[in-house]
Amino acid sequence: MGELVVGIDVGTTKICTLVGEVRAEDIYVVGVGVEPARGMKKGVVNDVPALTTAISASVHKAERSSGYEINLAFVSVAGAHIVMASSTSLQNLEKCVEGAGVHVDRFILNPLASGDVVLTDAERDMGVMVVDIGGGTTDLAIFIDGTVWHTAVISVGGWHVTNDIALGLHLPFEIAEAVKVEYGHADPHSMDPTEMFIVQPFGEEQMSRVKRADLSQIIYDRVEELFQLILKEAKYSAYDGLLSAGIVLTGGSAQLPGIRQVASDVLKMPVRVAQPEKLSGMADQLRHPSYSTSVGLLRLGLVMDQEDERRGRTHNNHRTNGGGSKGPRSRPPGSTNWGKLLGGVLKRLLPEDDE
Repeated sequence: MGELVVGIDVGTTKICTLVGEVRAEDIYVVGVGVEPARGMKKGVVNDVPALTTAISASVHKAERSSGYEINLAFVSVAGAHIVMASSTSLQNLEKCVEGAGVHVDRFILNPLASGDVVLTDAERDMGVMVVDIGGGTTDLAIFIDGTVWHTAVISVGGWHVTNDIALGLHLPFEIAEAVKVEYGHADPHSMDPTEMFIVQPFGEEQMSRVKRADLSQIIYDRVEELFQLILKEAKYSAYDGLLSAGIVLTGGSAQLPGIRQVASDVLKMPVRVAQPEKLSGMADQLRHPSYSTSVGLLRLGLVMDQEDERRGRTHNNHRTNGGGSKGPRSRPPGSTNWGKLLGGVLKRLLPEDDE
């Protein structure tokens, strides 16, 4: 039997809490709680009470579906927090999680978590970049020789695509998002120039007909810009020539039709779109690129804790009972171990020490 752990993926567009048993062959999911995000902008906390409420709602959903009480979790952190180089930014995120009644076991960078479940061992060894395209930001991580060599964050994500559609077609943001999901495509050259759809713009009493190719051009312009920024970052890292396995796209916006082709055209590398695999239990909705970080938190967080324990850096791993059986990891309230929390963020970016 594997170990039961909890992950809370705090994104710009959604909060996802998972309870899962990490086993050798797969992750058996026993609890899921998904809640629309509030209080986040471009991967950073901008409203502590609103985000605390959203996290609490997500946690309660996961508790109800799993039958366990949650009080300790691995928590995702966007690269934007690290770029800000401010402990206050991470402290605000921790405050929100703690306000929801959950202690932070450790923070884990989004692309490291997603990379843990979407990359193959061969890709990590040969050289690959995982590109996690979220709502407010895109997080990158370069893996070479089986370890992380470089990470970065780009302040462009799915929200920006939707906002461009809203501005270009004069639509409310919510309708622009629905249009993107229903009719969006990132490659205008593949569109039938006669294909149309109907929307109602601001200030218009009548519905308007819009060419799908025009929508696709709006999307392409922003997506092409994103991959140009990714290419610039790859060259800045000086590892662009070592990415033999190319690029792996994941995250919610990676599902946009045509995005793989645009990435391949701009980056001149092999590109594939990936989602979590090797899941069982309550896993149907999680087999989707938008849940890669959520799932990756469970296994990578446990592996990192086990590495600490192997090296003698142990911490409290008391258990709590839920439903009459052994429950997820937990620990009693106490002072925050910021060395451990920040170490969880930075650990995989430093050379391994041989012990």
